Amino acid sequence: LLLGGAMASAGLLPASGDLQAQEIRIPQGAQDQVVDRIAAVVGDSVIFMTQVEEGIIRRTVTTGQPMPTDPEVLQALRREVVEELVNEQLLLQAAARDTTVVVPEERIESTLRMAWDDELSRWGTEAALRAELERSQGMTVAQYRAQLREQIRRGLTVQTYVQSRSREARPVAV
Repeated sequence: LLLGGAMASAGLLPASGDLQAQEIRIPQGAQDQVVDRIAAVVGDSVIFMTQVEEGIIRRTVTTGQPMPTDPEVLQALRREVVEELVNEQLLLQAAARDTTVVVPEERIESTLRMAWDDELSRWGTEAALRAELERSQGMTVAQYRAQLREQIRRGLTVQTYVQSRSREARPVAV
């Protein structure tokens, strides 16, 4: 797990440890417009601030906690989510290099079906889920399912990689 100073020394955060994201701008006529900001760079992958904000929303929704309003608490939560995303990305990159790590599509689909059923039972109906998605995240059911599927794929890939590495690990003599 990379924390604070370690993240800064690894080039993932500024040396000060501040989570000041870099802005990405594209020209639009005579004015620039901020599209997204970079929170971290991990190898050849970029973690955007929108991903961090989505992670915060997911965390508050799944824990039932309200969105923090205290700037210091919100900054600490952002830092935690960035660390989680960085660690996940490092594991995904390692898994991509390991040709033995394969997650069958059937496993992804069955896990998606179970997660979808859980979401529907939590909201009661698909109409209630649809209304909440549109209200809180501005997304359609199809977009949410695609995002959920990608999260599941990533999670199963990391899980498969970690399990394969732990099977290969030799016991330490004490």
